[in-house]
Amino acid sequence: MIALFNKIVCPFCFQEVERGSIEYRCVNKRCPSAAEPDHLYSQYMRWPRDQGLGHVFKPTSRSLFGRSSDVSCDVCHDHTPKPICPHCHNPLPESTLTGTDNIISVVGTRGSGKSHYIAVLIDELRKRVGHSMGAEIRNFVSLGSGGYDVESLYQETKYRPLYEDQKLLELTRSDVSGVRENDKIPLIYIWNYLDHSFGRKKSFTLSFFDAAGEDLQNEEDIATVGGYLRHSKGIIFLADPLQIPSVRAQLEAETGGALTSLAGVESTKTFSSVLANVTTLIRNARGIKQGAAIDIPVAVTFPKFDALLPIAGDALTIQQPSPHCAHGAFVEGDQQAVDAEMRTLLENWGEGALITDIRGNFKDVSFFAVSSLGLGNAPDTDGNVRRPRPHRVEDPLLWLMSRYGLVTKEQ
Repeated sequence: MIALFNKIVCPFCFQEVERGSIEYRCVNKRCPSAAEPDHLYSQYMRWPRDQGLGHVFKPTSRSLFGRSSDVSCDVCHDHTPKPICPHCHNPLPESTLTGTDNIISVVGTRGSGKSHYIAVLIDELRKRVGHSMGAEIRNFVSLGSGGYDVESLYQETKYRPLYEDQKLLELTRSDVSGVRENDKIPLIYIWNYLDHSFGRKKSFTLSFFDAAGEDLQNEEDIATVGGYLRHSKGIIFLADPLQIPSVRAQLEAETGGALTSLAGVESTKTFSSVLANVTTLIRNARGIKQGAAIDIPVAVTFPKFDALLPIAGDALTIQQPSPHCAHGAFVEGDQQAVDAEMRTLLENWGEGALITDIRGNFKDVSFFAVSSLGLGNAPDTDGNVRRPRPHRVEDPLLWLMSRYGLVTKEQ
């Protein structure tokens, strides 16, 4: 079924695409134009020279919604073309063309653990969460020249270093310099689920992009991830509690030692500074005036909760395992309790202004606490860590998905 919308969003470059402008790449290796240099894709990858990836062409006729159901290469006439984005020439998933785009932004301050969070969240989605929610998680794969294989990317940049080598992931490189590294290519998955309202299966494209902390520290650099943010259906905002001076002071007083968790993280801007840059970008892109709340759900997520246990006080719900998968639905009562406990902790830590700040910019906000590596799994001084035993990492994403009816809710 063709979605009744004239525009889609490319899950790679995050630009809007008119359905009538979708281009196609011939993947027939015997095509006379198979070696045709692709400037746009080479530019996206920041390669020093254009590389040949297959002939790109525009179909001569289109269906009502811009999609061409019967497309043949205009050079070799082979019927094996792949739809691609006209802006970056990356392949477009079928679920983007016929389903729904759901870009979930994972952003935060430098050193807040975004890479670890994304790595562990994806593993949990594929192995446990999707099945529990009655959904099928599929890797997006596009074969042929200029193809895309999310499994290879995920294994190389996330899973193998963390789960097999059991090493902490390196800080994500800035997006404003050098060749586009593999860890700067979005990880794209297809979520197939049953829409109980209509009794039919649906799918949507879920795109994870690991934005470096530096790319969110000033308005000039933040433009590099601007499309990612302004087209987001939800934002998971990671706020490292160990970067909050009052929290560090209380932890050091409680544990009797100085924290070394931020070693190597320099010029860290505050959560409020990064938040101000993000909101400015979204307001400018969407034409939202100052004072008007932004209508994007935001899950303010405090990672590394395992380190906060000495000063967590009576935050008992947060310390319990997430109940959503056991129920096969998003349990709103649990989320409300976690939200209340986190807001109380922030007030006790002297950071109540943070609550006021973010609620003053966004209509729909909830607070979460997670641990990507797991309770009692702190890395040693050489960066060695045991296999992750995550705590509540799925909660922020399931809350965002529940806002759009993508998972079942219960009280």
